[in-house]
Amino acid sequence: MNISYNLLIPTRENVKTLECLRENAYQQASLVEEEKYYTERILSGKFLAYKASYNKEPVAGIYVSNRFGSLYIDQLFVKYEFQEKGYYFGKKLLLETLQRKKEIENYCNEIFAVSKIYPINQKARQIYESVGYEYLDSNWLLTKVLKREE
Repeated sequence: MNISYNLLIPTRENVKTLECLRENAYQQASLVEEEKYYTERILSGKFLAYKASYNKEPVAGIYVSNRFGSLYIDQLFVKYEFQEKGYYFGKKLLLETLQRKKEIENYCNEIFAVSKIYPINQKARQIYESVGYEYLDSNWLLTKVLKREE
């Protein structure tokens, strides 16, 4: 399987491409207000965005920030036609992003002991729990304790 993971270079065109993918993932015609919110935050550097590409086609995206004193996963989405087909693009992108913890810490100028995420549905919750997220200090945010760098 020819899959690559890349930090998104924050240009308007790149962010628009990823936001169109997010709309497709959620099967919503237009997320205009949300699109504006995420576009502004990515372009201003408040969020980092990564993408997964399969045969050079973007198939998944993730937006991360330093909210809640954590490496916060704000959005994780997979192109609709690749969801629940056994490719596991979302899970793989999440794991790849967590592997890039040091890169994200350097960008945010912060050390993260945990990663947090708000699961939007049961299926998402199952994916997060399968990679070690659990309810620790909140009943609405899943938390994963991150390994310390040696």
